[in-house]
Amino acid sequence: MISVSCNLYAQKKGLFIRVFDSTGKRIDKGYITAITDSTVMLNSYKGHDTIAVRDIASIRTKHNPAHNIMIGIGIGGATGLILGIAGTSSSKSSNTEFEPVSDEGVVLGSFVLGMSAGALVGGLSNSLKNYEYFVIKGDPAKWKVFQARVMEWNAKHHKQ
Repeated sequence: MISVSCNLYAQKKGLFIRVFDSTGKRIDKGYITAITDSTVMLNSYKGHDTIAVRDIASIRTKHNPAHNIMIGIGIGGATGLILGIAGTSSSKSSNTEFEPVSDEGVVLGSFVLGMSAGALVGGLSNSLKNYEYFVIKGDPAKWKVFQARVMEWNAKHHKQ
């Protein structure tokens, strides 16, 4: 799980943001590819998008907290499933006074335990992230603050 997480983290493309309009509706989300005095360009699941500052009411950095939990559930469930399958034995001892647990029960239990552990780790990882919230509302001064934060992030992480 640690190896997968490290690989995913190492492949970051840029600062991930979610952009909202004045009604609180999300306009778009994605990785910042460029930022100017009047626009921000994102690489999103829809492709490349350009959003004008005048249309932006607020910006939140990083992924939604549910994203970490869902990734944790997926990785934990897959790990639990693999370990459950690997841990089952085709030979059952007949010298026990208890009914042995079925292989399916072991696999299912490992899967559920893995999902639970993954959700817990994903939830705890949210507390380690530094989410930021910027209220822009088309204000050039507030936009400059956000631009400076993006430049700081780029310099710190990998842009050379």
